Amino acid sequence: MTKKPLILLGVMTALALAGAQVNAATCTSMTVSALLANPMFSCTDADGDTMFSAFVFGSNVPGTATLSFPADDTVRLSATTDAPPGLGAGTNLDYTASALGGATFTGYSVQTQQTGGNGRYDSTHTVTGAAPFSFSNQGSGSASLPGITVAAVTNSTTPSGNGTRRIFTLTNTFTVSAPPPSVPEPASLSLFGLGLAGLALARRRRS
Repeated sequence: MTKKPLILLGVMTALALAGAQVNAATCTSMTVSALLANPMFSCTDADGDTMFSAFVFGSNVPGTATLSFPADDTVRLSATTDAPPGLGAGTNLDYTASALGGATFTGYSVQTQQTGGNGRYDSTHTVTGAAPFSFSNQGSGSASLPGITVAAVTNSTTPSGNGTRRIFTLTNTFTVSAPPPSVPEPASLSLFGLGLAGLALARRRRS
């Protein structure tokens, strides 16, 4: 009997213990037009405990928009817009946030900021598991979440008053609990033992 089957067994065991699963790409900045061209887009934050997916963007405000992820568990929409008075509905950003690896969401905050121009934005924000909140012009709000793992997020901004060219930034940040310590499953322990036995047998045949 050659050592190749035993080596292959060790490799298969290592893959099984590692989970051997395909994760979403790490989140990076992108234009909203690129996002809209890929409706199945999803990504995970830098430390891999939150996945963002199911993005829906809508705007009848002329201008350009960029989606970025400037910090852990954070989504930011930056838009350079021309907002004429009486425009009505402005910019909407909806998406789904999912806590991974046994973590849960415990809180959520929103911050908006406007640079240049005049007039103001009225904002309404909702997230699954928390009461909706709103504010006018630049502002911020936060809410507690009941330890949920999936949160549907809706951000709606409406320009009011005199509107001229301005840069508008919307930032959503989640608070994520640490996942519980992982305990090896019996199947994983069995695979690990089988792998050790195979390696020991290969070493004995070599000597």
